[in-house]
Amino acid sequence: MKENKMGFVIIALLLLFLITISVLSIETEESVLEEAINTAENTFRETSPESNSEVENFTLYIPDELDVDERNNNNAVLVSGDGQSYILFINDKENKNSTLNYETVRETGENEWLQSFEDAERFGYIYINPLDGEYEVQLGVGGVKLTTISGKDSIVDDVAMMMAISNSVEYEEIQEG
Repeated sequence: MKENKMGFVIIALLLLFLITISVLSIETEESVLEEAINTAENTFRETSPESNSEVENFTLYIPDELDVDERNNNNAVLVSGDGQSYILFINDKENKNSTLNYETVRETGENEWLQSFEDAERFGYIYINPLDGEYEVQLGVGGVKLTTISGKDSIVDDVAMMMAISNSVEYEEIQEG
């Protein structure tokens, strides 16, 4: 009888230990989104990758895991092997330090996960909109905006790749006049 109680106690302690480890290893939504924002800023500050693709009126870096699905003068749809779409918009009337896309998001009032960063020549931002179990990610540099829908497990990697792409876009600025 005493052995049964001892076995039960050991099993209960092991179960409690496993539950505690599981709970502690789950990242909270807030910590994941903060990491995504930090990743966006760090990638923004890194040297831009070399352009490896030309799409209509602009050049950019496209990672090996993405293909250009659609394109026109100022937009492209990039698609990953698993079908995730990344929509690239380029406003060639805006320069690399334009805040237009950032201000457009800021004016919606949904600012909890909106962050901007800049250096002497460029302005960048990231906006994350939590949806039902997924996240709308919008980020950009100047007149470049890139959007996708991401999951909690992939958002940090998506943000790093998206900012690298946004950093790499080169286009001829159109002067209005």
